Amino acid sequence: MRDLKRALTQGRDFSGETINYKKDGSPYNVEWHISAIRNPSGKILYFISIQRDITEKVKKGESVTRHLRLEMGITSATQILLSTSVELKILKYAMEQFLVFVDSERLYLFKNSENADSAELFLEVNDPDASKIPTTEFIVYNEGYSRWKKIFSSSGYLQGNVCEFPEDEKNFFNQREIRSVTLIPLFVSNEWFGFAGFENFKTTDVIKEEIFTIRTFVDLISVFLERKNVLEELKVHREKLEVLVNQRTEQLNLQKEKAEKANNTKSEFLANMSHELRTPLNSIIGFSRLMQLPEEMEKENKYKDLIFHSGVHLLNIINDILDLSRIEAGKLVLNESDFDLKELISTSIEMILGEAITKKIGMTFEFFPQDADFEIKADPKRIRQVILNLLGNSIKFTDSSGEILITLKKLENSFELSVQDSGIGIPQDEIHRIFETFHQVKREDRAAYEGSGLGLPIVKKIVEAHRGSIEVESELGSGSKFNVFLPFSPGLKNSNPFDSNFQTGAYHPNTAFQQSVYPSELKSLPVLLTIQDRIYERAIEKYFLYNSQEFITLHTVKDFSKIPQDHPHKVLLYDTRLLLEETEVVKSLRTILNEDSKFRHLVLLETADIPLPFQEDLLPFFPDYTIQNPFSLDKLKSILIEIEKEIYLEDRAEKEEYFS
Repeated sequence: MRDLKRALTQGRDFSGETINYKKDGSPYNVEWHISAIRNPSGKILYFISIQRDITEKVKKGESVTRHLRLEMGITSATQILLSTSVELKILKYAMEQFLVFVDSERLYLFKNSENADSAELFLEVNDPDASKIPTTEFIVYNEGYSRWKKIFSSSGYLQGNVCEFPEDEKNFFNQREIRSVTLIPLFVSNEWFGFAGFENFKTTDVIKEEIFTIRTFVDLISVFLERKNVLEELKVHREKLEVLVNQRTEQLNLQKEKAEKANNTKSEFLANMSHELRTPLNSIIGFSRLMQLPEEMEKENKYKDLIFHSGVHLLNIINDILDLSRIEAGKLVLNESDFDLKELISTSIEMILGEAITKKIGMTFEFFPQDADFEIKADPKRIRQVILNLLGNSIKFTDSSGEILITLKKLENSFELSVQDSGIGIPQDEIHRIFETFHQVKREDRAAYEGSGLGLPIVKKIVEAHRGSIEVESELGSGSKFNVFLPFSPGLKNSNPFDSNFQTGAYHPNTAFQQSVYPSELKSLPVLLTIQDRIYERAIEKYFLYNSQEFITLHTVKDFSKIPQDHPHKVLLYDTRLLLEETEVVKSLRTILNEDSKFRHLVLLETADIPLPFQEDLLPFFPDYTIQNPFSLDKLKSILIEIEKEIYLEDRAEKEEYFS
């Protein structure tokens, strides 16, 4: 206000921002512009003041800033926790760094007792301005905290104002004047370890909007503690080996070599992945900052696209890392079922065909013999992962106007799948190393081919887990050919309709490269939407409204009365949580499925795993298409367009039959 007074006294214009208060006492942000009006002689007659409410603008800026701080906190903590040391002081340092970015006064970890009946304080860090009264060091779950045990053991979390907690639970916070708290469960090696607590967030909105990011940090702690346990077990094992008799000396050396190899692998991982992880993160942070600048508003959509693609790239890298971690830890579970390998290859080609068309690369699919049965017993999700990785590599390393040939042959006891391209090829001295973890072929133009060096090692391990093998033939400048051999076995009578990635539809080589006669944009396709996950539901509804998509949302049995009698019931979009939690709604849906023959297109959003005992009862909900997590609106759009094409063909066939 001093600047305002000085400007008015000197007769100058004034612009600035202040905080005003409404009649009810609530604050709001105001932007001021004050100009002096003078007479012809220059004397000030009066001032004109223009005020503009900029509360939403300020909130948007604060929201972006919070997002950036949390992302920077995750980045900082990740770099610390990936250090070679697993001492608790490293974990404490990472917690201190994250506490700074998250704007909380206190962060602590509680560790459960052996039988999980109680928990004691494991580690704690505090903001310098936090209360000096110490945290409660020990709790017994059955003595006032049974609600915590029930929620935490099922992966839930607690968040809110302490004043709203039950009286027994308030004892935990003593006299520390805690206003708000967030308690998140901590799992180590798939076992409930304890919980992490964040106290007195300076902005409660951060908890509601960024709880996923905060849980990611807790997951990083879980990974650190799991690695610490593994290394400590290795250390104990090594010490025991040292006291054994001479005949076990060879085993001791073998264990030592394995430990050294694991350490070298981790070092190679840090060296190879630092660039891959930093590049999309820098893009996300950089373009987010640009979106804060007023003069960049016109480019905001472009920045959003770049942030989205950087995020997808980062997600793919993280998925590769997690897949490799599961495989290395022996936690890769194969969900075997009977399926047509030719059909799986066809639909996989459809999924990646757009990338090939963009680069003007021709793709051909051949299978021999033509009348053979290509049924195989394997994990369809993992086999699709192998196919998409090989096709993706071929597209990536093949120049424009190149060719890719996919061949499937039925041999005496196995199938042979070949992916051959006319790409840049692999040097002879590198071929023997391409399946090594984190290895990337050395090229002068390596920057043009981004990647983590994890894809082919994962492919090899998946193939070997199916008792198969993979070979490669390549010559620099003449392309590459990958041959995958998968054994087949007699099929099961019943397949599992809820297997991940299960979907119908086929790729036809004779029409795949012709220009489509169907519209590429979604038109009017009536959809019944019944999603139990409210976050996904809101995203889908907003997307449908934006695209003028006709839909009806069903939450309860009463909502079924809102369905018009003449509603065509073309598509049902539902999620697995609905099937498990909303019994009455499921009964109503089963009635529609049984009575209305037109209602034949089912799309499942896989938001949870369905236990085996439930699957037989849910056979009427056998999905035509499945969308896995992480959910993608682009995937949903492509499925609905595919359904619209199918309906178009069916209607045209009916008309032709009628007039024939």
